[in-house]
Amino acid sequence: MTIALLINGALGLLPVVAFLAVLVQSDTFRLVRFRYVVSLIMLGAGAALIALIVGKAILFELGISKSAFVIFGGPFVEEALKALIVIYLVRANRIGFVLDAVIAGFAIGAGFSLLENYVYLQEIGQGHAAIWVVRGFGTAIMHGGATAIFAVIAQLLTPRNSVGSPLRFLPGFVAALALHIVFNQFLSHPVLLTVAILLGVAAGLGVIQHRGHKSIDNWLEVDFGGYRKLLEQIKSGEFDDTEFGRVLEALRIRLDPAEVDEIILYVRLHAELVLFGEEILRARGRGEEIEISDQIKAKLAHLHYLEERIGRAVRMTLQRQLDFSRYQIFQLYKLERDAGQLVRKAHIYNTDLLLDEADREGANQEFPDVAFALDSPELRDIFAPIDERANITKSNSRRWGLVALFLATLAVMIGAGIFLYESAATVKVAVISGIGGGAFIVGGIIGAVTIIFGNRKTKWLADRLATERIRQFHFQYYMTHASEILAGAEDADLASAFRTKRANAIAEFSSQFLANVDQHLARIVNSEGDIAEGMHGAASPIANETDPALLDQYFDAYSRLRFERQLNYCNHVLRESLGIWKLSAARQAQVLGALTMTGLLGIMAIYEFFLVGVTVNAVSVTEGALHVFAMWAAILALAARTVEDGFQPKREIERMAQYRISLRRIHARFCAAQSPEVKIEAMQDLERLCYQEMSLFLKSRYESQFIL
Repeated sequence: MTIALLINGALGLLPVVAFLAVLVQSDTFRLVRFRYVVSLIMLGAGAALIALIVGKAILFELGISKSAFVIFGGPFVEEALKALIVIYLVRANRIGFVLDAVIAGFAIGAGFSLLENYVYLQEIGQGHAAIWVVRGFGTAIMHGGATAIFAVIAQLLTPRNSVGSPLRFLPGFVAALALHIVFNQFLSHPVLLTVAILLGVAAGLGVIQHRGHKSIDNWLEVDFGGYRKLLEQIKSGEFDDTEFGRVLEALRIRLDPAEVDEIILYVRLHAELVLFGEEILRARGRGEEIEISDQIKAKLAHLHYLEERIGRAVRMTLQRQLDFSRYQIFQLYKLERDAGQLVRKAHIYNTDLLLDEADREGANQEFPDVAFALDSPELRDIFAPIDERANITKSNSRRWGLVALFLATLAVMIGAGIFLYESAATVKVAVISGIGGGAFIVGGIIGAVTIIFGNRKTKWLADRLATERIRQFHFQYYMTHASEILAGAEDADLASAFRTKRANAIAEFSSQFLANVDQHLARIVNSEGDIAEGMHGAASPIANETDPALLDQYFDAYSRLRFERQLNYCNHVLRESLGIWKLSAARQAQVLGALTMTGLLGIMAIYEFFLVGVTVNAVSVTEGALHVFAMWAAILALAARTVEDGFQPKREIERMAQYRISLRRIHARFCAAQSPEVKIEAMQDLERLCYQEMSLFLKSRYESQFIL
């Protein structure tokens, strides 16, 4: 590439980047961050690449003139692809105000124009500098402006407290499309076009800044008053005659009192965090900064924990009745982003075994008399390395397995598309073939090394069996030695004797079970399973003269660490998720199922088009490109189905749903029990259920071909 090409390219690329930088600088409330803008630019570039492929395919298949496509077809395809990114951002509450809508839209358009200009640069070579002035100040800013217009209109037409009809995106799309089409009509008048774009941008920037700040100021003045009033009502307990009280009254009919208390706490945390977000927004408007404390971070984590506990249906009811608008949800997202907790999981694993010092401190505070029985250093030392090894195996398999599947899919698609490039230059054919062959070889090697199947799958399942049996041993020992634990709660010597006896039992369990875990795995996966095998001894009777306060503490500890942690894990697996990378099982099933169906429908549509074309002599029987597109659709559907086989989200959802139903029934019986004996029976039923669920998990994973 010559110096002239570099200079011309800079003329085409720098203006749009500079304008985007001005927009970001005008964001005094810091609604967006640099990393967020960069990711949107990359998504816009990806949309441009897809638009390039689709455009060439349309020109090749339909045989229409390039000028006609540039004026009408191109704008439709390009604006539709950019609009899909904005639609996701709106639905996921990543756009809250006019200002961040403009920045997001312009960043997407900037990324689109960057790739488009680069391709254009390669095609025409050393053109006159005036061409690149038009490309930079005209075409590039047009792309950003059109997408920003769509984002702003979509943001303004989205209802405050609901998703709304998909038709609300139509006006913005029509406006963006009209701007693009009108722009393309005047490509032969570059100077006039450039001046018009610059004047429009200057006027638009002033309106954007004024409207953006005004919308935020209005929101700060109006929306937060209701939250302050709601928070005061919750703290005082005087909300029976309020809208919130009426919602709770309706929920009390079908929910337990404990679940209603969790809903009240969820609404309180939601209000407190939104109000704290208001403080941050006001401070940033004044050029100040407020530090986010550990207490706020803990409240964010607890909020997500309660979200999974109360479920999506209750959250939607609260959102509709209490006007939890998308502005507040957007503000909570920004608060999480600033707190660095976007990747924090609401369900934290292994808190039931008190692996962390913070968990042990919490248990000592909540259950001081029986805490000695809840913490087992010997079990923790055995559990931690096995669990870490299993997690590393699973994580590596998922990460590199997806890479292997991607490379294999790419290789097969390159091979299937040989018709499209077989007439190209020899060097180009060799390069494309080399990429396909290399992807196939590298993908095969990565898959053979990282994907869990065969002997590696057996070792991973053995580790999972070991960790779960360690967990079961811990709680079953707690259950079967209730009388000794209650006695140790009143006598330190008896507590020490209990710990010594338990350490000996752990050593015996380790030598008999963990040392032969492969044999136990084979017996479980190859048989119907023996429920009695899952129990470690029988429960000892509890003395009648036991202090009721100690009994309550003993059973409360089991309820919190066993029942509630298991229910929380089920809620975590069955949760809904709008994330891109961290998808829940339900979202995995939806996305992969949609990809598979899209591929199948694509095959049907392509061949229907082919049959119609042959009938009217529009295409010939030997039209190879149509067959290539059909094969690509089939390959993508097969790839999605392969990933689904590796994740097994539907099987996971079905198993967890049944497990949660049984858990809730046993937990309800446990809570309603009036005697220690009945509570112990419920605890025994839970341990049997845990063993059954573990056996089903091991069998289903053992029978699968591979695991991601």
